[in-house]
Amino acid sequence: MRRTVTSRLYLLIAIAALAGMVFAVTGCGSSSSNSTTTSTASDLETWAGSVCTAVTKYRASLATTRAALRAEDLTRPALQVAVQDASAATRAFTASLDDIGPPPAPQADKAKEIIKELQTNLGKQADKVRSLAGTNDVKAAGSTITDALTAASADAKDAVEEVRKLDPKGNLGQAFDSAGSCSSL
Repeated sequence: MRRTVTSRLYLLIAIAALAGMVFAVTGCGSSSSNSTTTSTASDLETWAGSVCTAVTKYRASLATTRAALRAEDLTRPALQVAVQDASAATRAFTASLDDIGPPPAPQADKAKEIIKELQTNLGKQADKVRSLAGTNDVKAAGSTITDALTAASADAKDAVEEVRKLDPKGNLGQAFDSAGSCSSL
């Protein structure tokens, strides 16, 4: 009889251990899966928000510079300051994009290409703007620079849309939709 009590005790311990393992596997498995998904979605939303914030600041800076260039009494020194401001804004923006890096998503390589192309285009626009800083025809230069800054601003916004379209109904698209700083773009 002592043997059956001991056998039953071992059997109960084994059943309890098995039940504990089943609970641990099913409970922890679903919880960690959800936290990984949430973490990835949160990382994407943070990334998208950072990109949109950088683009919004850049566009605002360019808008301020364009407004200065539209002044009736635009002087050559004011033109040169506007060129310096636009160049500084472009450098800061491209550095921000480098710091932010590609999204933590499967489309990272394609997004990196889009951002690199944007940076190249902005570099060309900045070169065009700098080349006009020393001109004597301040009004014509101001107009041309304003057009270049408008194009740069549109390029930045378009790049965000291209990245968003890489996965419009998936995690990346949702990250842009959820990030508050993206609503103004």
